Amino acid sequence: DLLNIFRIPRKEPACEIGGGSGQLSWSLAKSGFEQIDLLEPNPLHLTGTAWLRTQLQQFAGRLNICNDLAAWYAGEKTYQTVITRNCVHHFPNIPMVAAAIRQKIKDGGTWVLIREWYADTAEEMRALMTGHPYCQKYGVYEFPFPARHFIESLEYAGFRLTSVVPQGWGNNALSSYVLEPGSSLNQFASNVWRWIFRKLPWVTVALYRFENTCNRVLRTRFRRFSRPQMLVFKRV
Repeated sequence: DLLNIFRIPRKEPACEIGGGSGQLSWSLAKSGFEQIDLLEPNPLHLTGTAWLRTQLQQFAGRLNICNDLAAWYAGEKTYQTVITRNCVHHFPNIPMVAAAIRQKIKDGGTWVLIREWYADTAEEMRALMTGHPYCQKYGVYEFPFPARHFIESLEYAGFRLTSVVPQGWGNNALSSYVLEPGSSLNQFASNVWRWIFRKLPWVTVALYRFENTCNRVLRTRFRRFSRPQMLVFKRV
């Protein structure tokens, strides 16, 4: 729904980075995207791409898997759209990786970030990391940041924030595992936001900037735009 609203072209090549077992790439190929690549270093079952690799034949070349980071970066192929979901907080150096990914995106192309891991204070960060089932036990790099860190890192690497999908939209379907459509009020509000996303996306960016400034200067704790479900960037 949102990719249609943000006019993500289905005929142009797109790449999901860090897609785990590949459910999103599989869904995009099923929904009509004609060129989907999945960059995922993990080739294993359950957590990696092994199962999805058994399903490639049905897509007749429209869905491809790459488990080799070096080969992906070295290749000449570029993309109109890059999508990451619950992924960027795994990058030890977000601006550096963003700058590298930027080289694989066409001029004017789009980077869509979905469902990142947020923390606004040292106390909140510590609580999230100590409570994570894998972070401390297995040394997995899991690091929550304020939304401004993700945004400023990508802007520093040559991207421009163009739209923000706030908490509450679509009954928080993007930031949780909720399947229900939500209350009548939530559905009405979500439809209003759909119109804003399509016609006035700059409004969402302005609201994020305002909320972030209030939280930093006035010590408020607004979370609707500073804990976004989705961020949309353009390569500039």
